[in-house]
Amino acid sequence: MAAIDVRSVIESSTLLGALTESERQELAAKAQVHVAQKGEVIWFGGENRSSFALIDRGFVKMIRTNAQGSEVALELMGPGQCFGLNGVLDGEGCPLTATAVTKVRYLRIFSRDFMPVFDSNIHFRDFLYRRLIRRFHDKLNLLACMASGRVQSRIAAVLLMLLDSYGIELPEGIAIRVPLTRSEIAELAGTTTESAIRTISKWQKEGLVVTEHHHIVVRDVMKLEQMID
Repeated sequence: MAAIDVRSVIESSTLLGALTESERQELAAKAQVHVAQKGEVIWFGGENRSSFALIDRGFVKMIRTNAQGSEVALELMGPGQCFGLNGVLDGEGCPLTATAVTKVRYLRIFSRDFMPVFDSNIHFRDFLYRRLIRRFHDKLNLLACMASGRVQSRIAAVLLMLLDSYGIELPEGIAIRVPLTRSEIAELAGTTTESAIRTISKWQKEGLVVTEHHHIVVRDVMKLEQMID
């Protein structure tokens, strides 16, 4: 990976970009750069964390282990997004395991450096809380789709979530700029790899999606939305 400009990474974050210039400079001066290889666990759920992470390159999935011992991916985080921040704010640590989906470069921002900025900037606090509320509502919508029991609806919900965060418009449709295997899609949708393969293969034959090199292009977003409805 190319050399990193820490200040530019912080400014590229929709969340941390809302801080003042001097606050961003202060965090940039104290942030640490880390790299995780594909498949590497960045931290395990329940660990006490003294920092959160801001992604510069690559993607991270946030996983919870259920009562049966199975891992369920609840969220996919990409460039410009923070993960583990809630654990810093409430002091309880991140409840989810963070695992690299691709090679990941990220900034580690320590709570001892972030909390004084957070406490002193009321406008940033308001902005952050609004973002957290929106994220919570998005999660409720996703969980409602997951509870439907219909595999097709759950996979459609996951693809729409990914399109919203990582979609790029192309002449042939909207591409999800995240390289994902069928097993990773299955994890996010809470289903089996076989079911994900069958569903996506069916959609390919119908012309709804196109797949190439683990990337998916959605050609009919409205049809995906109808599957959820």
